Amino acid sequence: MVDESSLKYWHDAGHVARRVLEAVKEFIEPGKTWHETIVEAERLIKRNGGSPAFPATLAVNNLAAHYTTDHAITPPADWEREMIFENGDLVKVDIGVHINGHIGDNALSFEVGNTGKHTEQIKAAKESRDA
Repeated sequence: MVDESSLKYWHDAGHVARRVLEAVKEFIEPGKTWHETIVEAERLIKRNGGSPAFPATLAVNNLAAHYTTDHAITPPADWEREMIFENGDLVKVDIGVHINGHIGDNALSFEVGNTGKHTEQIKAAKESRDA
């Protein structure tokens, strides 16, 4: 049985994760680096009363999910350009927030610059999530 205080922590963790995702979506624009985006996401988690449950991660275009930069900012294998967002990039951001033993884990897919290049993929992701 889950008590009311436990439910509050679950709710708070999920709420912080959602707010961070919304802020990161606004933060990402052409010219921003992947690394500064991950750092910003984790800064926002802490600023909103949580701690990262896992490193904030990205998936960009055809790059598989859950990539995070390291301190050397090493690109993923087979990535052939700089780790900088460009107009039309399809991005998935995954955020985990830990608050008092409770974790909120949310992800969001969107297109940098809203060029319409990935409308069908984003629609499919939303429909899958809602199913």
